[in-house]
Amino acid sequence: ATRFFGFLIKLNVFTKSMKTVASVMTHVRNLLGQPYFLLMNGHNPLAYRKARKAISAIWADAAGSDKAAQAYFNKMTRLGLVGEEMTTAELRRVMGNFQNEFDNSDSAQELLDRGTGKLLKAIKKGWGATIRTYRASDEIGKIMNFEMEKEALRPIRPDSTEAELEAEAAQRTRGGIPTYSMLPPTVQLLRTQPFVGPFMSFFYEAGRTQVMNVKYAMQEMRGGTAAHRAYAAKRIVGHFAATVGMGYVLQLAAKAWFGISDEEEENFREFLPEWEKDAQFIMWRDKDGQLQYVNVSYNNPYSTTTDKLLAMAFLSGKPEDTVAKNIAYKTLEMLDPFTSETIAAQALWNLGRNKDQYGNKIWNEQADFGDQFADAFEHGAKALTPATIERGWSKWRLAYLGKHLPKSARVPVLGDELLAEVTGFRIRTMDYEDAMLQGSFG
Repeated sequence: ATRFFGFLIKLNVFTKSMKTVASVMTHVRNLLGQPYFLLMNGHNPLAYRKARKAISAIWADAAGSDKAAQAYFNKMTRLGLVGEEMTTAELRRVMGNFQNEFDNSDSAQELLDRGTGKLLKAIKKGWGATIRTYRASDEIGKIMNFEMEKEALRPIRPDSTEAELEAEAAQRTRGGIPTYSMLPPTVQLLRTQPFVGPFMSFFYEAGRTQVMNVKYAMQEMRGGTAAHRAYAAKRIVGHFAATVGMGYVLQLAAKAWFGISDEEEENFREFLPEWEKDAQFIMWRDKDGQLQYVNVSYNNPYSTTTDKLLAMAFLSGKPEDTVAKNIAYKTLEMLDPFTSETIAAQALWNLGRNKDQYGNKIWNEQADFGDQFADAFEHGAKALTPATIERGWSKWRLAYLGKHLPKSARVPVLGDELLAEVTGFRIRTMDYEDAMLQGSFG
């Protein structure tokens, strides 16, 4: 039982890695999330000169090309600012925990388990560059924040040495940006179980860092000088800019610019899938007057809490009918990253009941066994397939062939799909007839 549970844990980490580390779009969105973290901490997200130093150090670590840059990267390591990205840190830890199990087997189950381990070891060896790239965006953001935090602390810590400034700047960077080592032991343990909470660690950290940002601001607000108050004000302004400004305010501005009424937005949200009903959008009209939109919540690391709080306050999204019901439902939805099934568990659960998470049949129960097996295998394989390859098969291929998506009348546009993969932004057109068609399959 213990070995089988270990197998499920490794399967859980593997499937999460396939949908994150092995996704070009997630790499891009990971990078685009860094400005939000810098804003939250009261810093300029467009300080690209700071990024040069970070990129040079990361490149030196990867290629060993510059001794000075490598020494700087080593200092960042000692300060706990690099090698702390959530998904890859978890992957390394889980593989390390079960390494001994990979090399000993004297039963069929152990052989299966060892085979999984060899697969993971082969992946670790073969896609090292991909993992390094995935870590890089997180490290760029942390190093930029560290340098700007050190500059921000200097006026309010006039008696501190350079080493003391660096230590405090590093501590506040770890406190203000999601960091693996800052997870409490309970969360680190819970996040490895293979059943619920597919990305609980990141969303826990998104909440923790918001609390810490307010704590740092309040701490300096009591400092008594204009410099202390200015530091605190930057953090508070940055907090609202990163959470509300970069989503809700942009949405309001786009609606006003393109003449989209609240009533039209409400009708628009009625046809969205459940997971998007409370998201923030930039909306406009195309030349034919159709509503086009981009979901900006996808790139905002704080959207899980912010979107639900806005809906809870009846300011945005699709709130429930009554205040009490709205608060209860939105609170439960906010906890979804902690309570929903993991990717692996959801795939197994779907196969067991012959329904996907949207209520659609996976296979036709009237079909012959071969067709049923093929449909079941395809569904299970999706959980193990790198996300970019999955999108290539399910969307790019159909776009190239001019075919519509399954259970939809929409024919994807290849250029739009490829642009979404490399920019993280998907431009869509609201087709009300197609939305009703897709709803009918649920």
